[in-house]
Amino acid sequence: SLFFPFVTGRVYVFRLLVEISLFFWLILIARKPEFRPRFKNPVILGTLLFLLGLVVTAFLGVDPMHSFFSNIERSDGIVQFGHWVLFLLMIASVMRTPNEWRAFLWVFAGVAFAVAVYAWGLHEARLAGFFNNPSYLAALMLFSIGVAGILWVYTKKEQRKLVGWILGPLILFFLATLIFTQTRGVYLGIIAGFLLFTLLSAIYLRREKQKLVFGAVGVLLLMFLSLGGVFAFKESPLVTGNDILNRVADVSDLANLGAARERYLGWIIALESFKDKPVFGWGPENYDAAFNAHYNYQAAKDESWFDSSHNQLMDVLAEGGMVGFSLYLFWIGAIFYAARKLLTRGTRDKLVGAIIAGTFLGFLVQGWFLFDTFPMYLGLFPLLGFTYFKYERANGEEAMTNAARGKAGKVLPAAWVYALTLVLVLITPYLIYKNVWQPYRANALIFQYQSYLNGGRLSEAAGFLERASRINSPYTNFDVGNQSSWSLLYVLDNPLPEEKKADALALWELVAGQEEKSLDYRPVEPQVYYVLGRLYRHGYGHFGSPEYLKKAETFLRQGTAIAPDRVEYVNELADVLLTQGRREEAENLVKEHAARIGPPYSYKFVGNLYFVLENYELALAEFKKAEAAGLNFWANESEYSRYVFAGQQAGDFGAVLRLSEEYIAKRKPNAEVFFNQAVAYYYLGNKDEARNAYLKAVALNREYEKYAQFFIGQ
Repeated sequence: SLFFPFVTGRVYVFRLLVEISLFFWLILIARKPEFRPRFKNPVILGTLLFLLGLVVTAFLGVDPMHSFFSNIERSDGIVQFGHWVLFLLMIASVMRTPNEWRAFLWVFAGVAFAVAVYAWGLHEARLAGFFNNPSYLAALMLFSIGVAGILWVYTKKEQRKLVGWILGPLILFFLATLIFTQTRGVYLGIIAGFLLFTLLSAIYLRREKQKLVFGAVGVLLLMFLSLGGVFAFKESPLVTGNDILNRVADVSDLANLGAARERYLGWIIALESFKDKPVFGWGPENYDAAFNAHYNYQAAKDESWFDSSHNQLMDVLAEGGMVGFSLYLFWIGAIFYAARKLLTRGTRDKLVGAIIAGTFLGFLVQGWFLFDTFPMYLGLFPLLGFTYFKYERANGEEAMTNAARGKAGKVLPAAWVYALTLVLVLITPYLIYKNVWQPYRANALIFQYQSYLNGGRLSEAAGFLERASRINSPYTNFDVGNQSSWSLLYVLDNPLPEEKKADALALWELVAGQEEKSLDYRPVEPQVYYVLGRLYRHGYGHFGSPEYLKKAETFLRQGTAIAPDRVEYVNELADVLLTQGRREEAENLVKEHAARIGPPYSYKFVGNLYFVLENYELALAEFKKAEAAGLNFWANESEYSRYVFAGQQAGDFGAVLRLSEEYIAKRKPNAEVFFNQAVAYYYLGNKDEARNAYLKAVALNREYEKYAQFFIGQ
């Protein structure tokens, strides 16, 4: 019943629990100084300084409101990160004994086990489970392996053998779950983390734990030999026939790996964005604005609206500039410094320090290909809390005893405590209302709007949208207009029944008004110009007012002024110009855009224009130029279909046959491709081959049986 339920529901519950806990925690530390966290601890100090850096760079960024409150899809932002910091402070100060931390880590491992079991139970090709994203589950499993390792080491000596029979299989289960997510970035993270663990063990534990060191080195060698074998025999049936091994082997051909190419280009854009604003950056959560200003078509071919470079370090660099990036590096360094402290202690602390350092490095390495999200912080912040605890003990702070902790501060006078309690009684419900209830309620109403809209009940959908728009929440103000607009566009892409036009017009006016408000909330957001332009073009198409076309053009030209090369703006503006009968202007617009992009895509864009104009001979000629320049039309379904249709309409069945055969050779064939092949053979006069290809199409999709007489009855 929520938009993006795999993210938002969990975030709302987390905020609620933190804010309720905050009420009792503040009263606790006011009355009992021994529970106050030590802010000079490197883990706490680094975290707080990074939070301060986020706040400073947000106020000096291009969209402070978005930096603090993010959007529904991500449900992140500085306020959310602040909740994680509060969570860290609370667990660091409340859990002060080894037994308490053992219990907490066992609960963590148990929850991780349940999450993994649920994911396996869904029988997904790539395990994702509760998070609906394999990468998120993989990151949680990485932390779960580290936590299980800490539990094994941290168990009392007399219980360690028995507990090992539980934790050993549990670690293997977590590792298997991680592997079956098929997340290559986390594969690299677990390898890097285990490599660091092995190195630290060899340096600090070579005398006390020789068997462990030799075993870890052996596992590491086996790991590298296995990877080398996969790369060496990547064309073998064993590798190509296994989804996991095949995904790993693809890494050896990075130049032709689409995901790697787009990530690399995203990193380049992040660096260019940093050069624009090198001191304070664009502001947290504002990578989408930076990407739009440095738009690169090749980076956005498969995912148009990037809001992250898919590299946590690059995101921080572009969004925070040198100020934010330096404080982020300080935070990282502080955590490794705390782990390093443990490596100077006894055998058990050395093992714990090596595990913490290895797990955290694994997290950082996988972050080179992803970005931090809620599931990752579910693993990170408990580990930070435990690192705080271990550092305090290793630092000689007998601070876990009440007597020593009592020196850290004074008990507040009773009157002050009562006043604090009264203030908290008033503030806590307000915080919950603003940070939990309002965003939850607006989110649920937008979801209901979409459900009724998809069901064709337009007037009722409008009612839900009106109620959502009356909720003034910085978490959802933008999304009320933007999400409702995207949903309506899917409806307007199809003809409207005459009897629903009146309701559709009323809803369209409401949605267009809300989306214009979204532009006021986020003038640097790249989607909003495209959505408004498309909304008003559809408004003209369905409701007929020429003013709508003028407004569509206005918004789209505003978008192209920010990002002149963004293909979505150019294509939509060209459609508006063609609708107005300004064909020559539309052609010039597309050709100028194509010239800036360069081959092979420039030829494709011009070909697409001629395709829309139904000049299929010119369209096919441009597609052939793109093909000659290296564009693989068989690699994309829509591009393949457009090429084939143009070829059929232009009567060039040789080109249709060649492309279809290339598709069959390079990709898993489907009924449509075999049917296109059959049609091409038929018009080229090869009736036997046409029949064979047609029968293959029918075998995959019996709907093609209606053409039987055309191919078999001759």
